[in-house]
Amino acid sequence: MARRGGRMDLLESLFKNSIMRKLAARKEFKGDILDTFRAFMKVGRPSDPAFPSEMFPLAARLYGRGALTYMAVQPNPDWVWPFFIERQFDPHSPDFAGRGHLFIALNTTHRNWTAIGRVGSDHEAVVDPRGLVTPQYNGWSADVWLREGEKLHAPSRMPEVKQYNVNRVPVVRTVFEAGGREVESDAFGAVVAGVESVVMRVTTRNVGATLKSASLAFSLRPYNPEGISVVWEAGADADGFLVNGKRAVAFTVEPDSVDCSNEEDGDVSLSLGAGLGRTRAKCRCGMATAVAEFSLPVEPRAERVFWFAMPVKAGAAPREWSAQVHNANLKKEMEDVLRQWKERLAGTARVEIPDDKLQRAFDVNKAYLLLLWDGDAICPGPFTYHHFWFRDAAYQVTALEKMGFEREAAQVVASYPGRQRKDGFFISQNGEWDANGQAMWTLLQHYKYTGDKKFLETVYPSIVKGAEWIKKKRMSTTSDRDSEVYGLMPAGFSAEHLGPNDYFYWDDFWCAAGVRAAAEAAEALGKKEDLKQFHQEFDRYMGHIEASLSKTARRLGAELIPASPYRRMNSGAIGSVCAQYPLDLYPPGDARMKNTLDELRRFSFFEDGFFQNMFHSGVNAYLSLQIAQCLAKRGDLYAWKMLKHILDLATPTFTWPEAVHPRTRGGVMGDGHHGWAAADFLHMVRNLLLSEDGDSLVVFPLLPPEWAEDGKSVSIFDAPTHFGKINVSMKIEGGRASVSFDNRYFNTPRRIEIRFPKKISTLTVDGRSEVLGFTDRVELDPEVKSIEVTFS
Repeated sequence: MARRGGRMDLLESLFKNSIMRKLAARKEFKGDILDTFRAFMKVGRPSDPAFPSEMFPLAARLYGRGALTYMAVQPNPDWVWPFFIERQFDPHSPDFAGRGHLFIALNTTHRNWTAIGRVGSDHEAVVDPRGLVTPQYNGWSADVWLREGEKLHAPSRMPEVKQYNVNRVPVVRTVFEAGGREVESDAFGAVVAGVESVVMRVTTRNVGATLKSASLAFSLRPYNPEGISVVWEAGADADGFLVNGKRAVAFTVEPDSVDCSNEEDGDVSLSLGAGLGRTRAKCRCGMATAVAEFSLPVEPRAERVFWFAMPVKAGAAPREWSAQVHNANLKKEMEDVLRQWKERLAGTARVEIPDDKLQRAFDVNKAYLLLLWDGDAICPGPFTYHHFWFRDAAYQVTALEKMGFEREAAQVVASYPGRQRKDGFFISQNGEWDANGQAMWTLLQHYKYTGDKKFLETVYPSIVKGAEWIKKKRMSTTSDRDSEVYGLMPAGFSAEHLGPNDYFYWDDFWCAAGVRAAAEAAEALGKKEDLKQFHQEFDRYMGHIEASLSKTARRLGAELIPASPYRRMNSGAIGSVCAQYPLDLYPPGDARMKNTLDELRRFSFFEDGFFQNMFHSGVNAYLSLQIAQCLAKRGDLYAWKMLKHILDLATPTFTWPEAVHPRTRGGVMGDGHHGWAAADFLHMVRNLLLSEDGDSLVVFPLLPPEWAEDGKSVSIFDAPTHFGKINVSMKIEGGRASVSFDNRYFNTPRRIEIRFPKKISTLTVDGRSEVLGFTDRVELDPEVKSIEVTFS
C-alpha cells in the first residue's frame, strides 16, 4: 500500500486543537458538521505536506482582500469602483456574480490587467481594462475621470473604452470619450528624478463642436483590480498625493482644487465641485481617498496634457522629489523608455507573417516575457503570481531561450544550484515534486540552446544530486511492487490545475525527463559511467511508469493517461500532456496520447479551447496551447484553429489571464496577465515556424494553406535553436515558393526538413532542379542556401 501521508495527520491534528473541536465538545457542531469536515480531509490522497507553506501568504492576501471587499463594497454602492466591481455587483449586468453565503468577493469575471515597467526592472505595475493604474505591488491605484458639472464620467462605468499598446511594448494607452472630449491616458515605467516610478501622461482633446466647462479629475483609489487595498490616510496638496504620510503621487502642474475623504464621509467622487478642500483624511477601515481637479479648455480642438509620477515602492520618494518631478522632462522620459525597449528587442528572434493580429501579439508578448524577468528569477505574473516557481519557469525560461534572451535566461538558471537543498531537492514550494525534473530539464535546455559547456560543467553536480533525489523520493512511495504507484513519486499538491492532492503522472513525466536530462548532460561532458547509470535509471523509471499505466488501462478499459493511477478521466488529465509537449517522452503517433487528447477534446473543451474544471473554471490559454502543440506534432491543422481561438480571447493589449470566463470573456482565475500563457503563446508561434526533431531542423512544421497564396511571405530571423541561430524566409509568387537560408550553427543538424502547406512538384536547390513526386516536404543538406519549389 502507498504510505499514509501527512495531509490527513496534519488536518486531524489541527482539528483536535482547533476551535471546531472546542465547538464540537460544546455540542454546537452536530454530527453532520463533523462528518463534513472529516470527509473534506479525505478528498484526494494523503500527502506530506498537504499544501506548500510558501503559498500561505498568497492565499491569505487573496482571501483576506476578498473578505474586506465583500464587506466594504456592499454598503457603498455610490462609490466609483473598479471595472470588475461595477460589473460584478450590478444585477443588470450580464457579468453579475452572486455572493450569498460566500462572505468574500473576488474578481471572477474580469480578472484582466496588463503589466507595464522598465527594461531590466524587477518591478511591474499593472493597468486594468479601464485604465486604472496600480503602481505598487498589491497597492492602491490611480484613476482618471472627466467631470461636467454634476455629471461624472468614470471609465470603469462606461460600456466601451479603447485600450492598446504603444509601439508594441509594455506601454499602455487607454482612451475614452465623453461630453465631446477624448481622454487619452498613457502609462509606463521610468526612473524619474532618481526614483523608479510609474508615469501617466493624460491628454484631453476637444473633439465636439459645442463643449461645456469641465475638469479632469485624477483620483487616488483604495483598491486595485483584485479588490480593496488598504489606505489608512490620504493627503493632497499642490504637489500631489500622500498615502499614509508618504509621497505617493507627484503633479507637474498645480491643480485647481483637491479633496480627501474616507468611508464614513463617502467617496471623494460624491463631493466633486463642492469646494470642500479637505487636504487630509484618515479612515478607520482603510478606505481613504483623494482627488485633484484640473480645469479644461472649452475652445474647439483644444488640447491639454498632464503628467503624473508615482513611485513603485512605498516611501521611496525623498521629501524634495515632488519639486524635482515638477522640473523633469517627462516627455523625454517617455521617448527614452520607448527607445530603450526598441533597442533591447533588436537582434532577438523576429517573425514576419501574413497575419497582422498574430504578428502584433507575437511582438508585444516577446516584450512582456522580458518584462517578467526579474534578474535571477522569472515570475508567471506581475501581480497575483509575482513569485518564482520552477514549473512556470520551465516554460518561461525556454521561451527566453527561443526568443534570443540568452543573457537573461542564463542569469535565471545560474540561480538554480542555490535553490537546491543539500539532499538534492530543487525547492521553490515544498511538496511540489515536479520541481526537480523541471529544474534539471531547464538547465539542460540552456546548454542545448547555447552550446555553453562551461555552464553545463558548473551545474552538473546539481543535476547529479537532483537525479539522486528523484530516485530516493520515488522509491520511498511504497515497497509494494504490485501497487499502482510503485516507483512513482509520492502524492503531492503539484500544479493546482491537476486537482486534489494525488500521485500525479505529471510529476513522474517531469522527473523522468529530469533523469534523461542528467544522462544527456553526462554524455555531453564525456562522463561515461554516469551516462550508463542515468540511462539505466531512466529506463527503470519509465518501466515503472509503463507498469502503472498498464494497470490504469485495465481499470479504465481503455488506453488512456488520466491525471493519476487512481483517477478516471477528468480535466486534470491535461497534466499528462506534458509527456509529449514539451518533454517528447512519447512520439507524436503514440496511441495512448492520441486517445487522451481525443478524450480531453470530447469532454473538457468549450468552443475551441480547453476548459479547466479543476479550480480554474475557465478556458485556459496555456493549457489549450499545450494541446495544440501536440496536435501540431501530428500535423493536425486544428492546432491553428485553437491558436486563433486563444488569440481571440486575448485582451486588446494581447494578454491572457490564467483562465477565461466562458461568458464574460474576462479573467476568472489567477494572475490577470499570465506569464506562462505569454510564454506558451511564443512557443506555439515559433514551433509552427521552426522546430527541432532530434538531430534534424524542421522548417515550417505546420503552416496554414492560405499562407502559401501568391504575394505572401513567411520569415523567421535570429531564431535560436539547438543547432544555432536560424534565418529563413519564404516568398510566394506565381505558384512558386522561394526559400532562402542564412544559418549560423554551433551544432550542425544532420539535415533540414521543410514542410510546405501545399503539395509540390518540382524542386530547385542552389540552382539544381529535380522533379518530385506528389509530396509536401523535402529533406535538404544543412548548408543549403536557397531552394525554389513549384506548387502542384
